Amino acid sequence: MATIDLTTDTDDDDLKKTDDERTSTSVVTQASKNEKNSNDDEKKEAAPKPRGLKSGEYTSFTGVFGVYQQFGGYGEGGRCVSRHNSIDDANRAAADLFEQYCKDRELEVGCEEILAHNPYQAFATIHGQSNTLHVKAQELEIEECQVAELKQILKRDHIELTKKTQSKKKLLAAIKPHIQHKKHLNRYKEIDFGSCELCRDRHPDQYQEYQAEKARDPAVVRGKLISNMYRKTLFDAIKESEVKAQYGLTDDDLEKAVAAQELHFQKRSCFGNYYRRYERGDIIRYYKKMQKLKKETETELEEKTESKRKSETPDDGERASEVAEPMTKKRKLNNVK
Repeated sequence: MATIDLTTDTDDDDLKKTDDERTSTSVVTQASKNEKNSNDDEKKEAAPKPRGLKSGEYTSFTGVFGVYQQFGGYGEGGRCVSRHNSIDDANRAAADLFEQYCKDRELEVGCEEILAHNPYQAFATIHGQSNTLHVKAQELEIEECQVAELKQILKRDHIELTKKTQSKKKLLAAIKPHIQHKKHLNRYKEIDFGSCELCRDRHPDQYQEYQAEKARDPAVVRGKLISNMYRKTLFDAIKESEVKAQYGLTDDDLEKAVAAQELHFQKRSCFGNYYRRYERGDIIRYYKKMQKLKKETETELEEKTESKRKSETPDDGERASEVAEPMTKKRKLNNVK
C-alpha cells in the first residue's frame, strides 16, 4: 500500500533566527513598551483634577476595621471576631484565621490568598464538607463602633466633645454629618444639599436657593400633592383591583385623581407585591363626578355636531329659489323653440 509523505523540505536558515536578530527585536519591543508607558504616565499627570475637592483623601471614615467570619452564603453580615486600627492589620488577622482554620480541619482550600487589593474587602473561601467559610476584612460601620472608638473619631476629626454628648446615640448624631460630608467629597461633589447637613449649615444662602428651585420642580410638586393624600388608616377601604373591576377606572385615572386631591389612599404589601387601597366613599364620589363630566362632554359634542350640520344644510327659501331657477330656464328654452 502506497504512503503519501506530506512533509516538505525547508531550510534551517529560514526557520531559525540568529541571535543578533532576536536581541535586536527584543531591544526594539522593550523600547516601544517603555515609550508607551512614559506616554501613559504623562497623560495621567496631565489630566486635570477638580479644584477645591479632597477626593481620595478619605479612604476610611471610622478608622476601625474588623475581621468578619461567616458560614454559608455570600450574603451581608457575619460575626465580627476581631477589631483593628488599620486595614493591613485586619488583612493579616484574616489571613491567620483562614490558615488556622485550614490546618485544624484539613479542608480543601478554594482561595489561599486574602485579596487585599481592595481596602474594604478581603475574602477567603474554604470548601468543606457541609458549608463554606468566608473571612472578610472591612471597615466597621459607624453604628458598629463602641463608645470609646466613637470618642477617638471625634478627637481625630477635631469635633468638640461636650458633657452632653456622652451617650452613644448623641455621639453618633455628632459624627454622622462629618462622615456624610467626607463621602460626597470622595464622589467629586463639593456641595451636596440633598444628604449633607454640614453643607446646609455652612452655606445657608445657597441652600435657600436650592430649596426654592426644588420647590418649583413639577415632579417635586406632584410628589407633595400625592403624599398629602396618603393615610395610615382608612375607614372603608377598597382594593385597587376591585376599583378597576367595579368602576372601570384605569391607573392613569387614579393617579390623576390622587394628584388632584380627590382620593385618599394607603399602601399595602402581600408576599412582596405592593398595591394600593382607596377610601370607598372617595371612589364613589369621583366615579359620579367622572360620569357627569362624561355626559356633559357628550352633550356638548352633540350640540356642536348639530350646529355644524345646520350651518352646512340650506334653508327652505334657498331650496325653493334653487328649484325655481332651473324651471324658468326650461320655459325660456321651450319658448325659443
